[in-house]
Amino acid sequence: MYQFDDIGSTFLSLPPNLQGTESECFGYALDRQLKKFHELANRVTVWSDLDNVNPKYYDNLAMTIRAPYYKSEYTDEQKLALIKSALRTRRFAGTKKAIEELLQHTFEDSEFISWQDYGGEPYHFKIVLSDEPTEEGKKLFNTMLKRVKAARSIIDEVEINKKKINAPIYIGIGLQRERCLIIDNKQIID
Repeated sequence: MYQFDDIGSTFLSLPPNLQGTESECFGYALDRQLKKFHELANRVTVWSDLDNVNPKYYDNLAMTIRAPYYKSEYTDEQKLALIKSALRTRRFAGTKKAIEELLQHTFEDSEFISWQDYGGEPYHFKIVLSDEPTEEGKKLFNTMLKRVKAARSIIDEVEINKKKINAPIYIGIGLQRERCLIIDNKQIID
């Protein structure tokens, strides 16, 4: 079976009564043009095949989709990852998944809590962070949150929970009688 862009496929697809020298020449010319058209069509495929896009176009792609956190100074791998992440976030825009993706890329140890999980009103939510974000981080997150959350959704609060230390703590008591030091009652407290 011949492929769409194989040279000679047009001539061989003609019925025997039309296979002459003129038809062979016409088929050859048509096949060459179809091959060029097919190559151009493959180069136009961008959004469905980002892994094969020339890295020199990453800045243009990021500008087109307004990719957050994208900077021209990043490596090609980082740029491509940010472009893919922006497309994924846009695909889920208006859903819980979009907000969770944004939180995952913006803050460490963050959590999205829906209204039914904490007894709030419908379409409300809150966010729990492990550390206080910087002022720049707050502004950037606020801007990005407006882009990805549903228009009807309302953020009730951002809760800051400091991490608990899960390391054992050792306590000992020292008594000094005369010139000798005695340590009593060594315990591990969780």
